[in-house]
Amino acid sequence: METSNNLETITYHVNNIWEPVLKLISYNSKIYHQLKLKYSVICDEIVQKKISDFCYKRGIQNPNFIDVKSLDDGNLLSDLKCVFKHDGGNREEFEFNCFARFFYIKNYMERKSILKIFHIDSDIALSKKFILEMNSFKKLTKDSLLLFNKNTTPVSVWGLNKMREYCDFGINEYFKKDLSIHRFCDMDMLASFIENRKIKYFNLSSSNHITGINFIKNLGNDLSILPWFLSSTPEYDKFSRNIPLEVFIKFAKTIQIADNNFSSKNEYMPFIHFQSWSKKVVKEMDKFLGEKF
Repeated sequence: METSNNLETITYHVNNIWEPVLKLISYNSKIYHQLKLKYSVICDEIVQKKISDFCYKRGIQNPNFIDVKSLDDGNLLSDLKCVFKHDGGNREEFEFNCFARFFYIKNYMERKSILKIFHIDSDIALSKKFILEMNSFKKLTKDSLLLFNKNTTPVSVWGLNKMREYCDFGINEYFKKDLSIHRFCDMDMLASFIENRKIKYFNLSSSNHITGINFIKNLGNDLSILPWFLSSTPEYDKFSRNIPLEVFIKFAKTIQIADNNFSSKNEYMPFIHFQSWSKKVVKEMDKFLGEKF
């Protein structure tokens, strides 16, 4: 079994990848190499080449690549394909991969005997301080589940048993829900998993362990932080699509980077989530942020 106390961080990204996401993955890879911690990316050959080329041109070491094909014996996703229902606003392949990534991560954990893992979406940039704080948790086990709230898969820590239970719930229970009431997505599946199976989890947003986490509470209702905030609703997504790039940039200018840590309006930010259309700002960040992406 795994013997290191360090918490491996993992991202899943296959098929198309565009420059904002390349910047974020390379940024995280740089910080993890500085800290001598492990950052892994499950991806296909095309994505691996694009990340490698991007990092090489900027003198950044690659993350640890995991070939997505190596994790699938041909049957890994067969049960998921049988039950999966597409009712989201994104392409079916994209929606399916939002669920499939957890099956790949589970398989990776099982093959490598990893008891716990830190999962982040590919459109997230982590503060160095937050990475160290997450690695300072002492009693993480195969039954651990750490979340900012009950539907935040983008930044989450999973024990192996909880990851197995979550995938099992997806196959055997989740897609039987009434479509007229729910929109199928991995975040809703997490909320349903917690509610239906009475799952206990550690709430990071109410923890004093993560210093400065109050930025979520203090700035969550401020429009100037919305593009970076975890919360997302169909109404916000529709609203954000209509925000001019100049407005996003104005909001982004409130964010500073010092020693690879983020802050806004004097509030420390553990991470920035460039969710949905806020990715359009990433390509502009070199113009005004102290640390280049």
